[in-house]
Amino acid sequence: MKPWLALLLCLPLVAHAEIYRWRDAQGNIIYSDEPVPGAERVDTAAGAGPARSAPMVVRHGPQKPAQPGGPYRSFELLVPADKAVIVDPEGAVPVEVRLEPFLDIAAGHRFRITVDGGDQVHYTTIARYKLVGLGTGTHRLVVEVVDADDRVLAGPVEVDFFSRRP
Repeated sequence: MKPWLALLLCLPLVAHAEIYRWRDAQGNIIYSDEPVPGAERVDTAAGAGPARSAPMVVRHGPQKPAQPGGPYRSFELLVPADKAVIVDPEGAVPVEVRLEPFLDIAAGHRFRITVDGGDQVHYTTIARYKLVGLGTGTHRLVVEVVDADDRVLAGPVEVDFFSRRP
């Protein structure tokens, strides 16, 4: 069997990680694939959830400037499209990005996904992610690539979309 085919066959096995939700000391809703004391498990049965990634760390305070001449030459938000209407019974919204070259996880790089100006902040190292529990209405999504110190390396890319339940 070709190695790339074996890898493709294994992808569904890593696509169903558990997601946990909790509020931090500042009242922000935080999502992670790593459980913390007091977190509640989020049901992601409506579709593929994110694969396991590095534990999330949420930092508050002023944003650090992007590094000039950063390591990424191309960064696109593929899903959701700007002005998209997303219909899902649980308020789930898929997020998919394309980054060239690939994310440098060894250097501590990750995607920061911010919803509605900071109501939800997600950190992940995977290019396909699922936001869960969004309410009905218009939302703004901002995606950036950040380093371990939360400095922006690529982005931001922003879209507005409408979420509703059937």
